Amino acid sequence: HTSGSNPLTPFIEVILRACDLERMELIGIDRSRGLPLFGDYRMVMFGMPSLARLQKDLIQSLGMEKAAIILSRFGYDSGLGLATTISELYDFDSPEEWLRAGAVLRTMAGLADEELMEVSIDPENKILKMTGRWRDSFESVNWLTQFEPHETPLCHILASLSSGYASAVFGSEVLVREISCR
Repeated sequence: HTSGSNPLTPFIEVILRACDLERMELIGIDRSRGLPLFGDYRMVMFGMPSLARLQKDLIQSLGMEKAAIILSRFGYDSGLGLATTISELYDFDSPEEWLRAGAVLRTMAGLADEELMEVSIDPENKILKMTGRWRDSFESVNWLTQFEPHETPLCHILASLSSGYASAVFGSEVLVREISCR
């Protein structure tokens, strides 16, 4: 309560849902250096052509399997960081809303146009089931500009970023698996 208000008036609890996030308020600017920030953490922006070149060079230099491992590690760590930072900025009313906020962040970051269609959490049995769709994933768009369509899903960064994010939400390792790709 504020000074002068009735101390007997109960506090109003604000419930934050992912759809309440104001996207333009999530990214700030370090006023002293002009650098972009997410919470207190410095952000780095890369264009899709640069990421496409990195993906191609990793695959050509290391092979598909080793490149996938590196891209997945990068994604997982990024997901942990996103979840940690958003939890420092906002209190969500449930783990589901915190997961849905991750979809908002991944879309806002340009990773994909993400839609979470189903989230089912069974904490007693440690089961999380999420069903969603990534449209225009930067990884699939990059892939198709450089290579022929592939028979297996290729969104290593995006799937691992989602894994890292969900792992932070639940405090234990969660594996998000991409099951099909355009």
